[in-house]
This record gives sequence, structure tokens and C-alpha cells, in this order.
Amino acid sequence: MANGIDVRKLRREIARETVRVSRARLMAAWDRSPAHRLTIEPLDGNQDGDAYRCVPPATWNRILQHLGIHKLSYESDIRDCDDFAKLVWAQTALLRVNGVGLVVDYSGGHAYLAVVVPTCDGPVILFVEPQRDDPDPASPNSWWVRTPGAGAYNMDFGRALF
Repeated sequence: MANGIDVRKLRREIARETVRVSRARLMAAWDRSPAHRLTIEPLDGNQDGDAYRCVPPATWNRILQHLGIHKLSYESDIRDCDDFAKLVWAQTALLRVNGVGLVVDYSGGHAYLAVVVPTCDGPVILFVEPQRDDPDPASPNSWWVRTPGAGAYNMDFGRALF
């Protein structure tokens, strides 16, 4: 168990809950999202293949708790927003989840994550703030950006790598 999460159970949950999304569906979800003004650069798959492995928000909450980033403290230029975002972005690949993008939002002066989550109406983009001073890892909403398009999440100019 890591951070109160049984890794084998988490891997089984990810395998059970994973929905594959094509690059075309990812791009369509991005165009409907508050971040549509940011440049998106999909790095996996081709236009027709189902390259992106996506999981629902509840599974994301358990992934984030498992990674233990809530235990790391902020340190300017060493453990700041881009470092937290890169850490989570890289570690999710070890769990075989790649429906996550590293967002560098120059207009907001911040870095965070965009995740593709499955819904009954198709994939949507939600935003995760991995750099939290004191998140409650057990709370289902402590990681999610509540005000996309404002402040540090301005989403007017920047890039997202998927």
C-alpha cells in the first residue's frame, strides 16, 4: 500500500474503468473546453487510433492520492507548479493512463494538468491542480480546478502536451 491505496487494486480499477479515446475525439473535446485557445499538441497515436487511455474523476482522485504529491511542499524553482505537473504527468504513464496533458499557461503564469475523462456524451476535459498547499486527498474535489478560464487558469495563451 502506498499512501493508503492498494496499488494492485488501483491497477485493476484503472484497467476496468479505462476508456480509449482517439486523437480526433481528444481534439474535439479540447475545442469544447475552456482551454480551447491554448495550443494542443497530441503526441500519441494517429487520427483514427484509440491512443488515449482515459479514466473517470473518481479514479483520478485515487491516482492522485496514490502518487502522494499532497505530501510534497512547494519550493521556488525546485518544486513549483511546473515540477508538480511534470511529476504527475510522468507517473501516470507508469499506471498506463495517458489521457492527461501537461498545460503551460503563459497567460496565467502557471502550469497544471488537463485530463480527458469519459462521460456518456463523450470525452470532456477537466483540469487538475497538482500543486496544492494542503489538499485533502480523501476529498473527491480537492484536486479539481473550480474556475477554469480565470486567474492562474486564464487559458488565453499557452500549450498543452498530451
